[in-house]
Amino acid sequence: MSPSCLEFLYAVGMDPSQGQHELSTLLFREYLSTQHRKDALMLYGEHLLGMLPFDHFELKNAMNEATGVVYLLPYSMYPGSRVLHAPALLPEYSFFTHIVLCDAIEPQSIEKQIWTYLHHLSQQEPERFQELLQLHDTGLKTLALENEDLFRLLVHHFVFETTQGNLTLEEYLRHTGYVRFIPHADQYAQIHRIAASQGQFIIQASYSRDAELLTAYARLYPDSSVELMDAVGYASHLEKIEHPSLEPFQEMAQQVLEHFQVQVDFRRFRPETVPALLVASEVYKHHRHFQKTQTHQSALWTDVIEQLIEQDQTPMARLYLNFDSPVVQQLLQLQDIAVVEETLKMIFLDALLLGKHPITPEELSLLSEGLGKLMQWGMQASRYRNLN
Repeated sequence: MSPSCLEFLYAVGMDPSQGQHELSTLLFREYLSTQHRKDALMLYGEHLLGMLPFDHFELKNAMNEATGVVYLLPYSMYPGSRVLHAPALLPEYSFFTHIVLCDAIEPQSIEKQIWTYLHHLSQQEPERFQELLQLHDTGLKTLALENEDLFRLLVHHFVFETTQGNLTLEEYLRHTGYVRFIPHADQYAQIHRIAASQGQFIIQASYSRDAELLTAYARLYPDSSVELMDAVGYASHLEKIEHPSLEPFQEMAQQVLEHFQVQVDFRRFRPETVPALLVASEVYKHHRHFQKTQTHQSALWTDVIEQLIEQDQTPMARLYLNFDSPVVQQLLQLQDIAVVEETLKMIFLDALLLGKHPITPEELSLLSEGLGKLMQWGMQASRYRNLN
């Protein structure tokens, strides 16, 4: 705030600390410069809100005369909890504003001018516009779903979490040309590391309104390619490895891990340091929880799981062994069946942890025992080498 602006406010009897000034005096006073005018109005907004506004713009009537000021709130608000000077006048999506009027103005004119301000900010000050969206993220997403024009203005500027970092939808589409999203956080966690390593772009859409926005995007932009995915669907696109020589090992691995209700297969993916990827549907996740305790279950999921069990359709997860992993390649060459079986169990448990799947007490115990065995075998092998 410039010193001369403060001097001006005090000179006309407008003490910022007391807030005794009238907006009309501010609007119709002559200023040394446009910046002085902006500073004076921002200082008035600071008095009204208790802190400096995010931004402001002047409302004009049909004669292009100033009739009020719209202040952009510097703190997050949500539709329905607006702090307004004249609430009946405002469009629904102005929840993030505080409007002060010194003359009558049509509600439609207020709405149009708020719209013009947002459009101007998005085009002329994109970084500032992004700050506004971040500040009022959830509320603006909610209203964008209710107002098609607002949706089209804002949607490409909303930021989404992706496997390649946080990106606006516009940035995301420049990289991909399509939209792929996973609406469940645990499903996304299962494949995040693999997709990120392979340079693939998947949106984590479990945050408030994100999945709804992307679903609406497919409807409002019918020429776009939008795909809702889960971990199982993602993994099905990984490069398959099929060779008769692998079938005996695959059958043996299937038997070793049968207790865990997983299907074993080979795929090729990065990073090579990850020996396996475990993907599981929501039904499988609830089935595992159902096994641990049949209490505190929702009636819906209890019925679903019980019906699947009765029909002998126990939900299965899929364990994809990474054919490019040095660990898997060494495992394929081992002749000691006991070591192979124990290593397979460790790979499964490692995939459980990496995919952030829930782990049972039995599996924790098995992990501890397995690590103990592997360390014991490693020390025995070391002693054998020393003897030779």
